[in-house]
Amino acid sequence: MPALLALAEERNAPGAEVVSAYVVGVEVMCALGRALNHTHYERGWHPTATLGILATTAACARLSHLDHEQTARALGIAASFGSGLKGSSGTSVKSTQVGRPEAMSADAIASSAARTSAMSEAFCKRHLSVGRNDPSAFRYGVVK
Repeated sequence: MPALLALAEERNAPGAEVVSAYVVGVEVMCALGRALNHTHYERGWHPTATLGILATTAACARLSHLDHEQTARALGIAASFGSGLKGSSGTSVKSTQVGRPEAMSADAIASSAARTSAMSEAFCKRHLSVGRNDPSAFRYGVVK
């Protein structure tokens, strides 16, 4: 997570906080991956890009000591930014769609801190179709 490392360097964050934030990002990525299963990829999405921005934003929110409301808002902003298509494999843009979420997560954190309005319930049943076909999304706590 380059954005996390850049933020850690900028803030001169202690190593333990960086590791803790990294674990948060990994947990988010794993929970979303389990909830979406392989169907996300099969439907043409590139999870490294679409889910990576959420994992990176969660990690950076942790390192930034954002409160619950700010973190929810940052994730709502990040969810609005996220995109990436599997069809880009083999093209020059694939590298961009993998790297761009790192910069966009920094934008999401900054926007949230600036109190930009955004959907703060990005992972609610009424906003996501995940969970309707895969109850594991609820089991893993991704969708409330």
